[in-house]
Amino acid sequence: MGGSSSLNQKSQGAGYHVSGFLSEKVGRLKITKEQWEGYLAGLDDGARERAEAGTVFHCDAAHGKQEEGHLDANVCMFIGKAHASDIHPTGYWCGNDVYTQLNHAITVFEILHPGCKGLFLFDNSTGHSKMAEDALLAQNMNSGPGGKHVSKQRGTMWTGSDGIEHQQSFVFAAGDRLLFDAKNVRAPPLDGTFPVGLKVEVKRPGERKLRKGATVMSSKDGKYTVSIYVDGRAEDEVLEDLDASAIVVPAETYKAGPIDARLVGQSKGITQILLERGVIEPKSKLKAACGAKEKKARKDAKAEEGIGQHESVEVPKHAGWSGYTPCCLEFLLSEQPDFQAQQNAIQELILSRGHYCIFLPKYHPELNFIERYWSRVKWYARQKCDQTKAGLRTATDEALSEKACDLALIRRYSRTAWRWVDAYRRGLDGVLACWAVRKSKCHRFVTDAVDREVDRMAEEQKEGEAARTATGPVEAPPLVVRGVADMAAVGALGDDDDD
Repeated sequence: MGGSSSLNQKSQGAGYHVSGFLSEKVGRLKITKEQWEGYLAGLDDGARERAEAGTVFHCDAAHGKQEEGHLDANVCMFIGKAHASDIHPTGYWCGNDVYTQLNHAITVFEILHPGCKGLFLFDNSTGHSKMAEDALLAQNMNSGPGGKHVSKQRGTMWTGSDGIEHQQSFVFAAGDRLLFDAKNVRAPPLDGTFPVGLKVEVKRPGERKLRKGATVMSSKDGKYTVSIYVDGRAEDEVLEDLDASAIVVPAETYKAGPIDARLVGQSKGITQILLERGVIEPKSKLKAACGAKEKKARKDAKAEEGIGQHESVEVPKHAGWSGYTPCCLEFLLSEQPDFQAQQNAIQELILSRGHYCIFLPKYHPELNFIERYWSRVKWYARQKCDQTKAGLRTATDEALSEKACDLALIRRYSRTAWRWVDAYRRGLDGVLACWAVRKSKCHRFVTDAVDREVDRMAEEQKEGEAARTATGPVEAPPLVVRGVADMAAVGALGDDDDD
């Protein structure tokens, strides 16, 4: 149009990630260089090496704090493939990064508060629920012995019907016994390489079907040359430069009895584990696991029956118990006490270092005062950023400083979160709890006067609902509209609402 200015093309921009810890006593978890050196001086050589190794993550070049990044429990980094590094190969923040950062953050906490136990609070997000590589997870196990990957799961202790504890490993050792006839078992070499002369099955490039009657002829730099016997041909077919992923060992049947030497070091599988515990019989007809089709059928059946207003459309992975019969072997193993007691990696780390850990309920960010802190940080950074990458980093660093959010404001956020906890403890719902938190002026709890006023308002709300019901059926407004209307009615919304 005439007289109008042209619009500049929008780019994807840049992402800047900040992960940190906040304390209502000291604010951000950070220490001085002197405190760090004094801490190292009191450690033995082994402990000092472990502590210094934990600082590499915080001193990564991607954080822009190569020398003193370990003095702050926060981690700041640009994200994206263009910012990949040795510490962050993908360039993105992942569950392993949370674990590594937390390990050093606990050290910083212990330096700031020697002899104290910390209570660490986390949102109930998927990033915080990552399991350790050797965690007891039934879904990570095959039903039978062997398999492409050897189990990394840790050994465990289980209690038999006689009350005696038994130690159990998840891989076969020499002298073990196979307790059932295992069919279609593949036991690949434990070192991941295929020796020359080994009979294998291969996939031709571009095909998915396995070809039998193949033999490894040679190998070099992880590539294999394989010959395949073809019926009716004078010469074998030769395939060169095959990756190890295209080669598998033939499936075989192993009879119950002393363990075959080829299975030593291989994964036991779910069936063997349950048989060793005496939970199932050798001739059990239970299927290995519930499939995707079965889950979809249960989900469709639930939809046909009708889904409640506050009910999820999803269904569990397993059908569960039918009387005294479990749906599958995987579910049965997951119900064992040691598997049920399995904690995620964050819980295990915090407890192993002598501290405490709480995961907040889902969809309740108001209980975590760091959420208000992040809101303040992002608001401040938006005001100061000049829309350049360098400006984004500078603005974010300034937003994280006490200039933008001092300790007094952090403690105010903490008091608000505590008032929410107390409001829920008194049995208030979302709308009345919001009003009570706004009206209360005490530091950590809702006052009795406010509690009495809330009870009065709740009674008026019930009387109003009863009156509306008596006048006849009225179509209920959508939940969002109804919630906003209720909050406006009790004065829980306002232009000055900074919570």
